[in-house]
Amino acid sequence: SCCRIRAIALRPPAGTKGLGFVPDNYARTVTQALTGERRMIWQVSVRLQLGELRLDVDLSGEQGPLALVGPNGSGKTTLLRTIAGAHRPQSGQIQVGGRTIFDSKQGVDIPPEDRHVGYVPQGYGLFPHLSVVENVAFGWISRTPRRTRAERRQAAMELLERVGCAHLAHRVSTTLSGGEQQRVGIARALVK
Repeated sequence: SCCRIRAIALRPPAGTKGLGFVPDNYARTVTQALTGERRMIWQVSVRLQLGELRLDVDLSGEQGPLALVGPNGSGKTTLLRTIAGAHRPQSGQIQVGGRTIFDSKQGVDIPPEDRHVGYVPQGYGLFPHLSVVENVAFGWISRTPRRTRAERRQAAMELLERVGCAHLAHRVSTTLSGGEQQRVGIARALVK
């Protein structure tokens, strides 16, 4: 059966400066880091059969934090993995920042590493034996194999500064709080 997934734009409560744990400009910073532009428009219209799960999704939105809402097993994570390129839909189209990254009719299927779409898994996907800066730098290994280790670490430090996590750089990921792990996971997802 096909389950319903909804996308809900997250807005700070009236009179507040942000979402509580996230600075005012965090969504803008994340979006700008992903796209290099101030306003990101995205559209996902896909059909995918994966085992017993049948995903039939039509969603679109603009810049800003977003929550995918649906019951357990409804395909929220599968949808995110599909957008990132881990699953190939049977049909549909995915556009991010005005760029088509998948279109079944046109034969467009940009490889995951070239989509510039970050995905933070539910467990944040951090390597427990690496420091924060090494976890973020790891994202560049497959994307820019010619970069030296020092160049990857420097780029990772700059990205950590952009998301407000530079002070965590030398800590091992297992010593971080859940929120800190999430922000480091987001930093790694922003690697271009």
